[in-house]
Amino acid sequence: MATPPVFSTAQVLTSAQMNAVGLWLVKEQTITGTPTSVTITNAFSADYDNYKIILTGILPSATDSFRIKFGSMTANGYGSMYYDQYTGAATATLRTNNAASNYLCLNQGSAGVTSTSFDVTGPNTTNYTNVYGMWYGRGFGGWATSTVMDSTQYTSFTILTDGAGTISGGLISVYGYRKG
Repeated sequence: MATPPVFSTAQVLTSAQMNAVGLWLVKEQTITGTPTSVTITNAFSADYDNYKIILTGILPSATDSFRIKFGSMTANGYGSMYYDQYTGAATATLRTNNAASNYLCLNQGSAGVTSTSFDVTGPNTTNYTNVYGMWYGRGFGGWATSTVMDSTQYTSFTILTDGAGTISGGLISVYGYRKG
């Protein structure tokens, strides 16, 4: 029998083999139209404490930043997004302090797609919700880390532009890390 994660057609898997799988697809959502934000509902539940969110192929209309907002939060967002231009021409840190959303990554308007991956810990628990990720965009590399300092059990999140731009195309995938 093949060792997971290599499976064969019609193969019967034991509970031990299934329990060894560490990352499960929870939800995928394709971006349609040209919204200024995209909300992913039913992304978080008591099934998982920690998640990986991957954005691929997203094309923003304006050069700015993407932010993340959990549920209907209006405050309690604290964090930093650091970026460094590969040419050495610019480096900076953007911060949020008691904000309604936190920075996630820079994006390149109309000229290139944005892709990034980040981890979210505790969004559906009564602990703080934390975000950690690294990204590349418009000739910059960087990282973002943030926390939502409240005990709300979130089930959804929103990716939004920092300015007046819109988003078109792309896919948002949410994976749950197996507990235990």
